[in-house]
Amino acid sequence: MNTATHSISDPREGETIWDRYITMPVEPFSRTTGIGRTKIYELLATQDLESIVIGRRRLILLDSYRRLIEKQRSATPTARPAAPAPQQQRRSS
Repeated sequence: MNTATHSISDPREGETIWDRYITMPVEPFSRTTGIGRTKIYELLATQDLESIVIGRRRLILLDSYRRLIEKQRSATPTARPAAPAPQQQRRSS
């Protein structure tokens, strides 16, 4: 039986960053999700994302990000629109 403890830098098998943390500072959240800082603050203002402030540090609640994703998924049709047809090039005379 393996009784070794796991450190923060040693993820458990199959575990993702979303399984390991409940909050994340704005900068790492932006890098991880690909959402820009301005959009993050817009989502916070509309309460689509939630955060807490500890001292001077704002931490995004990752559960609110999960809810935002689910809200987007349920509002978006599952069928993807067809890609636009490529434009034909004009021939010069």
